Amino acid sequence: MPAYEYVCGECDTMFDEIRPVEGRNDVTCPHCGAKPPVVYQVFTTPRNIMPDMPEYFDRGMGVGKHGIGVHIRGRAHRREEMRKRGLQEAGDMPIEKQAKELLDDHRERSRKRP
Repeated sequence: MPAYEYVCGECDTMFDEIRPVEGRNDVTCPHCGAKPPVVYQVFTTPRNIMPDMPEYFDRGMGVGKHGIGVHIRGRAHRREEMRKRGLQEAGDMPIEKQAKELLDDHRERSRKRP
């Protein structure tokens, strides 16, 4: 169902309501009860809210109490676990730091090869 924003012609109160298209003009002002208010924005849709991520074991964060990685229960929990371990998301790092870490990792792996 779309959300409509209204401005009352009598008291200039702004308000919004989620209504079916057929009922978009059957509205009274919640402040003064005047009818009909002026449709301020003809059509908007409520913003999409992404659901939280599913639970999983992250082996990259080290060994947790289950021995196979850290049990992550959602985005906020993952951020908290990363903060506890002093880790940072790659997307949150400056590009120079990402490049340096990749180069250091490459050099270390090259030294380990026979």
